Amino acid sequence: MDNRKIHSQELQETVSADEERLLKDFFQAQQQDIEDNGFTTKVMRQLPQTSSRLSTLWTIICVLAGIAFLYFTHALQGLSTSMSGLKTELLSIHPTAGGMAVVFICLATLTVAGSYSFFAKENF
Repeated sequence: MDNRKIHSQELQETVSADEERLLKDFFQAQQQDIEDNGFTTKVMRQLPQTSSRLSTLWTIICVLAGIAFLYFTHALQGLSTSMSGLKTELLSIHPTAGGMAVVFICLATLTVAGSYSFFAKENF
């Protein structure tokens, strides 16, 4: 990699860090607490929670659809058969491409589910 590119990247990172620090300092200095006798809290409690309810409803519908899909396609039986075959193949010396595909699919599914769980947090 060219030294100019490395220097430019380091400079850009330094400038970004300085800008973030300046913005943080500015907003902390400008922060004001206004006494409202609990008015803001009361208003926030009165706001509708429809987005939260719709999100929960959508999650329930998707989970039920997934369970129905697994039930009607007998996918769990196929997965059980694949996993028992995978166990045998992993214990053998020469695993096949099909067995490795099952491992890859399982790991990919777990990665996607874990990533969704991590990024779905509100405070991320």
